Amino acid sequence: MMPSTVEGHFNKEVTGPGPQNTGIHDLDTHIDRVIGQSAHQGMEVIEKRQAVKREFLRDRPGISPKQIARRPDGRLGVNTPEEQAFAERANRINSRAMSHFQSKREPARQEAGR
Repeated sequence: MMPSTVEGHFNKEVTGPGPQNTGIHDLDTHIDRVIGQSAHQGMEVIEKRQAVKREFLRDRPGISPKQIARRPDGRLGVNTPEEQAFAERANRINSRAMSHFQSKREPARQEAGR
């Protein structure tokens, strides 16, 4: 015999980028596993790239990590002085832009917290 009513509660509020509690255990567990697997795969890629950079730098004493860049063909290379100046300028512009956006975001967060 089927029950005449079914009740349930689903959490509709998103509290951040982490796994959410939907109220359905099997779904939450599956999502948690997928997130964990994705994070693990992402870290493997990062670790491989870092190992390639360390090897590249080991063979070139006196070169700092800030002086290297990935070329269009995917290989690492040492920036020319002109490329390095451009990269530094781009980083300064990006830093100023991010500071500007952060300063705009803070009042909105404070207002939302009231």
